[in-house]
Amino acid sequence: MAPGKGKPKIEIKKIEKQKARMVTFSKRRQSLFKKAQEYANITGSQIAVLVFSPAGNPYVHGSPSFDAVIDKFLSVNGGASSSGQ
Repeated sequence: MAPGKGKPKIEIKKIEKQKARMVTFSKRRQSLFKKAQEYANITGSQIAVLVFSPAGNPYVHGSPSFDAVIDKFLSVNGGASSSGQ
């Protein structure tokens, strides 16, 4: 690959076909959870990820566990929410 040449940008837009959208959601969810786990492993951090499918179903991943990370967050922050800003 020549210097300065990377992957071409892919336009981000909503996938109109419901079945294709669900397949993409499933694949990307798995990739997101895998990356989150890798991040936790290499940094020694605790991590929690929560996503809702287009159908409204919740999916969670956490290291060491989603509940443990959320409980720690709530105890440290006194139950206050954080916008990340």
